[in-house]
Amino acid sequence: MWGQDDFEKSMKLDYPGRDAAYKERYRNAEKVGYEYLKRAGIWDKIGEWSSDMISTGTGWYNLAVLWDHIKTYKPRYFLECGAGVSTHVIAEAMERFCDYDDMRLVSMEHQPMYYEDVLKHRPKQTFVDIILSEVCLENIYTFLMSGYKDIPFLPYSMVFVDGPPQDTFIAGDLFWVISNAEEPVIGIIDSRALTSYVYYMILGPRFVSRLGHSTYKVGPITNKELDYRQLGADPWKRAEILERIGYIIESTLQAKNVIERKNDGSRDQEGSRVSSVGGVR
Repeated sequence: MWGQDDFEKSMKLDYPGRDAAYKERYRNAEKVGYEYLKRAGIWDKIGEWSSDMISTGTGWYNLAVLWDHIKTYKPRYFLECGAGVSTHVIAEAMERFCDYDDMRLVSMEHQPMYYEDVLKHRPKQTFVDIILSEVCLENIYTFLMSGYKDIPFLPYSMVFVDGPPQDTFIAGDLFWVISNAEEPVIGIIDSRALTSYVYYMILGPRFVSRLGHSTYKVGPITNKELDYRQLGADPWKRAEILERIGYIIESTLQAKNVIERKNDGSRDQEGSRVSSVGGVR
């Protein structure tokens, strides 16, 4: 059983480039998440799942956000980008709060090590699909975004963006879901400054909001509310976004000392999927 000692140990942040204010915001958010999960009666189960798995990177605040949003919005089809302990939390919440005979949780992963780990410790729920997929590149709103190549085509009503690895590409799978959505979609973006900023600049404050620390919510939104002309008609706005993106990429690489990945689900353009979602055909 996890207790206060486990919570305190997890609050040690030794990442390079993290200043005191950042660490304090992170600790405060994680404390909120920890207290919520305890009240929800899910904390001990998370401890059991985490003790067996290697993919445990999702913070407690984000797990609490997922639990709360599933409880509120009751999605029938859920897309998770990046498998791990969060897969168990999402499945448990859907089983408890979503009463559909045909509901599905599709969890995508591009790294074989994490895929095998989640398969070995897969959730007990039969509606969970865990899929190993290559990462591809897409043109969306004239931006090059990364995404999973083999996502099943379903009318997803909720998406959790915790993959592919962020480095210098924007996560595009949520845009792909929105572009096909006739019913409202909710997206939760986990600690991706570049992705969150671009979504905010494209969709605006009506559809993108900050929940806490570095977690952002997109939606509810459908494909009818996407303005494909928003960037193309305003080159100055696109220039502003690109300038800001350059700063975010540089800061991220300096802070994390990231080395660009070659392939585990790769950033290579060869064989990539190219989409015309709001972009160039």
